[in-house]
Amino acid sequence: MRKIIGFLALNFFIAPFTYSANALWNAEQGFGIWIYNESGTCQEMRTKSSEFIVVTPPQKIESETSVKFEVKNLKLCSLFKSAGEIEKCAGGYIELKFDKAKQEYSGRYFFSFPSAGGRKANFSASFCKPGQ
Repeated sequence: MRKIIGFLALNFFIAPFTYSANALWNAEQGFGIWIYNESGTCQEMRTKSSEFIVVTPPQKIESETSVKFEVKNLKLCSLFKSAGEIEKCAGGYIELKFDKAKQEYSGRYFFSFPSAGGRKANFSASFCKPGQ
């Protein structure tokens, strides 16, 4: 059994890792982050995801240390479902930080919704221009 575990662990560390974002951000018409239930390129996330959350912090964050916002302090926090339904966040938070070298935001969130339950995960947001 030990040999098998060692082999599996070795394969885990040798296997190639492909990075893929599960969120995007832009600041064309105000700073916002779109968090998807799929990962990929900007276009892949926008077309393949069955739902997404839009979060608009009170200001654009450029801190490399984590900043936390409660839902009550966000300009916008809504879940957009594939059926065209929109639900505003009832509670929760988002923590994010900015990697200046990569031009990416990362962090974690927990949001609750009146009829859709909760959503909790880590995210990594790439910059995407609208329509990209």
